[in-house]
Amino acid sequence: LHMTSVVWDVIVCGAGVGGATAAYQLAKSGAKTLLLEKEKIPRYKACGGGVTIKAAQLLPFDFSPMIKDQIHHVMLTYKLFHTAHKSCAQPLAFMVNRKDFDAFLVEKATQAGCTVRDGEKVLNIIQNEQLISVQTKREILLARLVIGADGANGITAKALQLNQNPFIGISLESEVEVAPHWIEDWLHKVHLDLGSIHYGYGWVFPKKDHLSIGVAGPQNRSSDVHAYFQRFTQYWKQQMEGYNLQMQRGHRIPVLRKNTRLYSQRALLIGDAAGLTDPLS
Repeated sequence: LHMTSVVWDVIVCGAGVGGATAAYQLAKSGAKTLLLEKEKIPRYKACGGGVTIKAAQLLPFDFSPMIKDQIHHVMLTYKLFHTAHKSCAQPLAFMVNRKDFDAFLVEKATQAGCTVRDGEKVLNIIQNEQLISVQTKREILLARLVIGADGANGITAKALQLNQNPFIGISLESEVEVAPHWIEDWLHKVHLDLGSIHYGYGWVFPKKDHLSIGVAGPQNRSSDVHAYFQRFTQYWKQQMEGYNLQMQRGHRIPVLRKNTRLYSQRALLIGDAAGLTDPLS
């Protein structure tokens, strides 16, 4: 493998929300930043796509072109019964399509001066005293610091022996077309179902022309999660006309345990690689 003589200030591994935002902030502050992404951008990401108000306020630029819907109304159920409704004049969350949203954030990082290389998978990371080397399919890259933003299944945490024992949740998500009047009915509204599964919940999120319907729960109860997913999707299939499954995916969600190391001398984990999921949601 060719080893480059260029030394980057920071190499960010993974161009999801955390990686792209970190790369933007670093490049904007003048750091010589390289952002690596194993997929070709834009890429599909299994995700409900809700950006909370708290997260939206942390973003240092306007992302309104990416917003598919604003959520003002929450419908809560307990085991799919005992419905409660809560509304708010201010938006509670914004719905985005992760494929477009992530690509938008990467574009912002590029505009700030970050170099982006997609389709370049990280295979290994080796920490030396002076520098840290990142091995990809193509070459060995050198940096002063590395940020591991490569998600639940990324190499950074493994290679650097960080966040070794997270609690693992799994999420099953479907993207569903329904009759137009049902899409209309779901505007500005989300559904959250609690109590059906231990440490988990179900959701319906609107996406302008389709719905995101899914559930999450602990990996060590995966058969319960799958059964709940079947029950939950069947419930909504019976409620709504024109129900047409477009896509179904599953993914792992690591949740940080107490007293876990997320950094070493020259590396730092963020996002899913660090298990920074809010354990409540």
